Amino acid sequence: DIPIVPSILCSGATDEGRQAGLPHSTMATNDLRPTRVQDLNLRLRTASLSEVEWMVGLAGKEGWNPGADDAVAFRPADPDGFFVATAPASAGQNVQSASAGATAGTSEDGQGCVVEDSASDAVAAISVVVHDETFAFLGFFITVEQLRGQGIGTALWTHALAHAGRRTVGLDGVAAQEAWYARVGFVRTGATRRFSGPFSVVDDDAMMAGQPGRWVTRDLTPADVEPLLALDAAACGYRRKRFLESWLSPEKSRRTVVLADLTGYATIRSCRSGCKIGPIVAPSDEAGLELIAAACRRIPAAELHVDVAPGADGFAEALKARGLVETYTTARMYRGEPPKQTAALLAIGSMELG
Repeated sequence: DIPIVPSILCSGATDEGRQAGLPHSTMATNDLRPTRVQDLNLRLRTASLSEVEWMVGLAGKEGWNPGADDAVAFRPADPDGFFVATAPASAGQNVQSASAGATAGTSEDGQGCVVEDSASDAVAAISVVVHDETFAFLGFFITVEQLRGQGIGTALWTHALAHAGRRTVGLDGVAAQEAWYARVGFVRTGATRRFSGPFSVVDDDAMMAGQPGRWVTRDLTPADVEPLLALDAAACGYRRKRFLESWLSPEKSRRTVVLADLTGYATIRSCRSGCKIGPIVAPSDEAGLELIAAACRRIPAAELHVDVAPGADGFAEALKARGLVETYTTARMYRGEPPKQTAALLAIGSMELG
């Protein structure tokens, strides 16, 4: 561990991150309320897989409804982009109960240092996933409820943001935190809107039957991945190769469908409540709806959740027409120049990774 300020320490990059050529930072972190943070003997470090699983579980407790296999799918996007703040249970009586239940162990960080591989004393989390040389996305910014308001999140935020370097950083911020994000340099450019409800494949078939030019869909094949990487980059305005190579890998809880001409795709995954579909990239709102129907045939869902991309207002109206209801809205904010997103991006992949 590398000293940052008294009682605040951090660890280095993971082996996976070094092999992928990803950056990591050992910049000093100065908390706005150092006395209270120091009382906790806080450590800031890169998260292990078990800790990313803990982060997903923490998000579930906050009502974010994560996917069944999100941790395993998210982490390969940037193994050095997930961070935790830890404090020994002796530093505060609520620490142990707040973070109990995670697995523990030890590992070497590749530089001869022993790094704790445990979420049993984790008290806060954040991710800053570097997608390419221009863009990173921030998510999982959570402090356990018992220890909020003590500067822990601020310390971890500062440490983690350094990982992005000079890249633009995006996030989907809840309303309660939007003003704080604005104070630290993030600018709102739009909103990500979640639509939820049943989506009847039978009704979709009836509505689309006989319509000229109905879109043909099929399952993703390995040969489709490279073309989809280019399609996705054009739609998003940045490349997220590592994330998509993991995300598009079929699992029992996650499947991807494509338009037969490879002008669109969508991924569905089982979540704690119902299923989420995203990303959805398609040449039209109608094609997006057809991808949803195809995805729901692979993994049926009593309740469907779609996080409509900022600016995709026509698609939002199409979902409303199918009976889905807007249930949740976040502010899409950026620090730096926003990526040049196109109308083909109908739904984001997740509010944690963009």
